[in-house]
Amino acid sequence: MTGSQLLSADPVRRVAVVSHGKPELVEGARARLESLASDAGVEIVQDGADAPDLVVVLGGDGTMLRALQRYLGSGVPVLGVNFGRVGFLSAIPREELE
Repeated sequence: MTGSQLLSADPVRRVAVVSHGKPELVEGARARLESLASDAGVEIVQDGADAPDLVVVLGGDGTMLRALQRYLGSGVPVLGVNFGRVGFLSAIPREELE
């Protein structure tokens, strides 16, 4: 089969976060993400944890590529929030995290 897989309509309950190699660049964003997740009843799990429902990347294209490689073949969607210089691979600008 080629192309994208059909994804289930199950709600997101567990989110893994992959962040930029310089944590100080995304510290405030991570706190905002944790607050949003808590309000929505979503658990933030350790990156690499078994079967998150979603991966959120806080970083640039390099961080996004690292996350995509890590979760390749898992069927877990990866969503990027741009905290890098270029951000071609990220879907969300940092100002629009919420």
